[in-house]
Amino acid sequence: SVKLRREFPDENEEIAKRIKYIIVSLVVFIMQMWIIDVLLELNIFGKIIELSFFFCNQEGLI
Repeated sequence: SVKLRREFPDENEEIAKRIKYIIVSLVVFIMQMWIIDVLLELNIFGKIIELSFFFCNQEGLI
């Protein structure tokens, strides 16, 4: 019975760590998708590309 009591907390800790890891990775994934969504809606990528082309044209690189 002593052995069982010692083993169970370790298993619970492992499960808790896995659940925390899954939740954190899900939150990070959702945040990334949300940020990309917002950036696309604001068309920031398009503006950055336009600006980079503009600067490259000014420098005569293209």
